Amino acid sequence: SALIAVARKLLTVLNAMQRDQKPFA
Repeated sequence: SALIAVARKLLTVLNAMQRDQKPFA
């Protein structure tokens, strides 16, 4: 469903943020 797609996208963004340690600006 759409919720799963959104959750996956959020997890991907969180993982990228934790890896880079820099905010998206």
